Amino acid sequence: MSSDADHDGISDKEEYLDGTSPIVSSDRLRITVFAINASNSANKDITWTSNAARLYVIETKPDLLAMTWSPDPTFGSPFAPDMSATSTTKTVVPGATKIFYHVRAIRPLP
Repeated sequence: MSSDADHDGISDKEEYLDGTSPIVSSDRLRITVFAINASNSANKDITWTSNAARLYVIETKPDLLAMTWSPDPTFGSPFAPDMSATSTTKTVVPGATKIFYHVRAIRPLP
């Protein structure tokens, strides 16, 4: 059993990996905006809380019953967040009519 010091439902280990504080319940990795891109309505903008000390991967799956997440083909590999803010926005190009998105933080090598 893992601990959750701030009782936000995210384990302290996951918060460490995400680069968030395990003692501040409002500090967590989450998608804050999912919207139609202003330049191209076929594309979507995803905004999430981010930390300059982490890399991120946008992942997808066709339904919530699928076992694993796959890297979004728009980006594929881990990328650095926007350095000037505590959130990052990226534009994705959905390939399917229904798709679920997930943002995963990766702790880069020292």
